[in-house]
Parts: sequence; C-alpha cells; structure tokens
Amino acid sequence: MNILLQRFVKDDRFGDATHTHIDTSKLDVFWRMCVSYAPPVNDVDPVVTFGWDRGKDAERLSQLQQQCTLAALSCEVASYRIGTPAMAPFLAEPIQWYDRLADFICSQEYVGSLKLHILGGDTPLPIVYSLYIKLLMLKDAAGAGGAAYDPLAIVKKLCEAIHAQFGDQCDDTTKAQLQQVSNQFPLLSASGVLNDNTSAISNH
Repeated sequence: MNILLQRFVKDDRFGDATHTHIDTSKLDVFWRMCVSYAPPVNDVDPVVTFGWDRGKDAERLSQLQQQCTLAALSCEVASYRIGTPAMAPFLAEPIQWYDRLADFICSQEYVGSLKLHILGGDTPLPIVYSLYIKLLMLKDAAGAGGAAYDPLAIVKKLCEAIHAQFGDQCDDTTKAQLQQVSNQFPLLSASGVLNDNTSAISNH
C-alpha cells in the first residue's frame, strides 16, 4: 500500500485535491521506520516522525518490522530466482560452494571488508540477509547432502565476529540491527516463505 500511494501522488492524472489527502511525509519515513530497530544516534527517530511511540506501540512496531522483513526477504529470494541466472553454476555444485561461502563469510578477510562498509554507513541487515539467502539456496539445492547445514549458525557467527572485532565502534542503531539476527532469522526460517522460494530456485 505504501508503494502504491507513493506512485499515486506522482501521477498527474489525479488532481491536487486528491493528492492533498495523502501524507507524503509518512510515506517517506515508513520504510526507515520498518528497519529502525533502535532510536538512531544523533538523528531524528523515524518511529517518532511517523507518529508512533516505541514504548506504547512496541507490539505493533515489532509486528510491522517482522512483516516487512519477511516481505523484503521473499522479494529478494524471488529476484535471485528470476534475475540472477549466474547462481545456476553454484547451485549445480551446492555442497562445494556452501562450504566455500560459509568459510569465506567467517574469515578475517571478509569481516574486515564488512567492517569498512558498516563503519562507512552501510546498513548491515541487507548484507547479512543476502548472504543468508545464498546459503539457504545452496543448502536446499544440496538436498539430503545439506541436511546438517545450518545457515543461521553461519550468519550468527558472522555477527558475533563483527561485535568482537569492532562492536565498540558501531553506533547503537547498527548494534541493534545486528542483534536482530538472533530474533529475526528463526522467524524467517520458520515462515515457510523461504522454503517455497528456495525450492523453486533450485529447480531452475
């Protein structure tokens, strides 16, 4: 609905009389609120700007953020299936590539590279989600051979490495986002959304 309204207000076929009934400031801040797991440091809290209270609205804010996470991740999985044919060679040898990706994710080299991105202002969750999706795709493609694989454990290990090596350099918002791995990924794994999509990917 938010995306639909954003496009609606830009459509010249509808007059100002209609556009004025849409609060564009809330449309702009909505997505920032969905990924804001803690009040930002030295910036306006998007939750407050949207008109909610982190205390009074804690339950519905949590539900909204979980739903947004599931929707975004489902779209990303589908995008790999439709728009990333380059994944096919890796899915053809899933055990080899799962092992190599898992080792690389937890390596000092990768953690150091990720540190630069995060301290440079990149949001860590989309990066971790993308890695998690790839691990899930490879696990699913491996079938029985990947039964013992645990993508959740890998991304948790990555986040623990980030905390251990430069957690004191991260702002509170980044720390809160990394902490969401413990809360959000089990939800994603149990949702059924990923299983349905990764099976489709593996069949392409």
